[in-house]
Amino acid sequence: MATPDSSKQSWASGMTFYVVYVSLITAIGPLHFGFHLAELNAPQEVLTCGAKPSISKSLTLISHLRTSLVSKAPSLSGLPTCIPMNPTLFGLVSSIYTLGGLIGALSIGLLAGNFASPGPRANAGYLRSLTSKLPSPPSGRLAQMRLTTLCFVLGPLAEALAPSIWSLAIGRFISGIGSGAALVVVPIYISEVAPPSRKGLFGALTQVMTNVGILLAQVLGYFLSYGNMWRVVFAVAGAVGVAQALGLFFVPESPKWLAERGQVEKAKRILRRVRGRGVDVEEEVSGWDVGDQGQEEEEESLLRNPDSRPDPPGKPHPPKTPSPCSAPSCTPPTAAPSSPSSASWLPNNSAASTP
Repeated sequence: MATPDSSKQSWASGMTFYVVYVSLITAIGPLHFGFHLAELNAPQEVLTCGAKPSISKSLTLISHLRTSLVSKAPSLSGLPTCIPMNPTLFGLVSSIYTLGGLIGALSIGLLAGNFASPGPRANAGYLRSLTSKLPSPPSGRLAQMRLTTLCFVLGPLAEALAPSIWSLAIGRFISGIGSGAALVVVPIYISEVAPPSRKGLFGALTQVMTNVGILLAQVLGYFLSYGNMWRVVFAVAGAVGVAQALGLFFVPESPKWLAERGQVEKAKRILRRVRGRGVDVEEEVSGWDVGDQGQEEEEESLLRNPDSRPDPPGKPHPPKTPSPCSAPSCTPPTAAPSSPSSASWLPNNSAASTP
């Protein structure tokens, strides 16, 4: 029977401050997905030059707070207070975010390394032959997440400074590309760095952060749906993107991704840093099944070059033809030069037969 101390130690195995930090920083990507999904809901009427939303009498204190915040807000000269659009155009601006998400998810899915990473031995050569021409990112999961932060900064910036419908739509499209890509690469990364016994807990973090993003956008939209302040909602998303980009400088590459590409020792060093001291990472690394890659590559080389295959143990070697001249002083025989005609060797015979 397990004691309370042993069960507590088992639950906390691999749980360090660093792995929590890494997971939270990377999970900001799904937070952006939820944020941009809901950012147009609350300020819709103000954004589209419609009627201002009514304030419930039961929320008098909140309404006074919101009014005071708006009265102290700086004016954004040169930018329109609202962007006139009918429901059809507003639906276009809203839905183009999902189009960007689709493109981002499909693009990062091809680059994430799942198709090009070594698979089972029986299918490794076939998969590599199919994916040999696919682009492969040089830095793995980390570079892909940094690429999404670029979208999380440029997209909200275009939205916050949008003077027209189309600039707002472009900003939404860029934000969608980053969000779709983040929903693919972030769960993969978290599953590769999470402690084996806590993968379910860390795996739920992406969905939790998505809901946090929706809540944050709704709250900000409620308080900032006046005048030009709806632009601040988008600016907050850009600031979060900058914070994530800075935080990723302290996030390591996925150790499993490195191990699958032959950098096993570097992967072990990163894994020890993530898991903490006193945690044996050898068993976890051995479970990745990355030790047979060299053997798989050798087998593929033998399949491509049949002459380099070793002979089976029971197959006799063919006898070697002995050299006609093995003595040191022996001169190898030279071949007789070919005659220009078939009758050139018959002069003596013809002379002997002449009477």
